[in-house]
Amino acid sequence: MLRSLVGSEMCIRDSINAEYGEVMHEMSGVDGLTEEQMVQAALEVSAKEHMQSHGGDFVMNGRFEATGNRGQRLMQLNTLDQFADDVLPSIREFQCPTATCGYFATANALALAPLAGSVQTAEDLERLADTLRDPEVIMGMTRDVMHSVSACRARWIEEHPADFPTHRSKKEYMTAWIANYEISDYLRNCGPDRTRDVVFLRYNQWPERNTATHEEKDRLEEEREFGGEKTGDKATVAMEPGASRFIVESFSPGRQLQRASEWRPSSSCPVLILDLNGHFAVALACNIDGADTLVMFNTTQGSYLAGLCPESAFTLAFRGH
Repeated sequence: MLRSLVGSEMCIRDSINAEYGEVMHEMSGVDGLTEEQMVQAALEVSAKEHMQSHGGDFVMNGRFEATGNRGQRLMQLNTLDQFADDVLPSIREFQCPTATCGYFATANALALAPLAGSVQTAEDLERLADTLRDPEVIMGMTRDVMHSVSACRARWIEEHPADFPTHRSKKEYMTAWIANYEISDYLRNCGPDRTRDVVFLRYNQWPERNTATHEEKDRLEEEREFGGEKTGDKATVAMEPGASRFIVESFSPGRQLQRASEWRPSSSCPVLILDLNGHFAVALACNIDGADTLVMFNTTQGSYLAGLCPESAFTLAFRGH
């Protein structure tokens, strides 16, 4: 089952245990590994196997449509395949994880932002998608995200040598999945002009504070105010009254973290990076041929239209329509 899900990088424990139980069992004997680290390691094994046997085209043309529980019009267009062989040299150069969705989503958001207002018809949308299917443009921007995150991680290791006593511990840190705060830092450094219409719809991770390590553990403190007294998976843990499941982060004119109930779009066509709890994608809220539509641009072959985040993104972006 996991091989059919590898494009999603979803942390589905049952699937991983079913197909990679032996790998998980072997890792369970390694001191200091958390369940999350074991899941990531097992999924990395799966992803590498997928990449070795993939042999597919870098450019994708997959299209999915769905209707949300409240009638929301949701659409997904697949762009570049993050598991294609074309991405491997950059993964090796910058010591990235095999799952590079967060790097691509950040680059795609910046590529979309200056063009978002031009989408009014289905033809406009296809032209926009073709921009995100241009390997020369998007890989250049994605590599810049990779380079920045890699440099920040290397600097953190250098400044905290006691936390990384072995080669393995350094490698695990360098190749860990990209964190929300790293996407945030990169976008903040891009400046308000490039991020004017970009927001990051991210899960409140305060409920996951007990499993956070290194810099992420320190950075989670800013999410305390959004609630989440009980610990557990950020997408499913029970939240107390007044707590916010999602945080909306905006970057222009200055950085701001808001509860989803407080945020209002400053643009008629906001670009949203979506935290899908195990995957990242970018979405555009626009009106296509008279219909409000959330269009998600994805870098794997699967569909992500089912789930809480896309429907929440639609509701937030079109609030008041």
